[in-house]
Amino acid sequence: MSAGKKITDSIAGDEDFIRFMQVAREDREIHQRLVMVLSQDDFNRQSLLNTWISDLELQKAPEELRRVFTYLLDGEVAAAALNLLQG
Repeated sequence: MSAGKKITDSIAGDEDFIRFMQVAREDREIHQRLVMVLSQDDFNRQSLLNTWISDLELQKAPEELRRVFTYLLDGEVAAAALNLLQG
């Protein structure tokens, strides 16, 4: 089983990830920023997400939120999330 498959399997039942995607679909600011980030090539997407994750750590954001962002570092997860946001 590939690493990407393991990641996509792990987020399928992750309530925090599902909740975050619902918020991202409803909140225009989050939606726009996330679509912009997820639309980048792998290198730039990962760079932007790592910066966002670092900012969340500095702000002492909940671990659950930081974990959601780490899922998006995976190309398959990012593509599925982008598809959901644009669909």
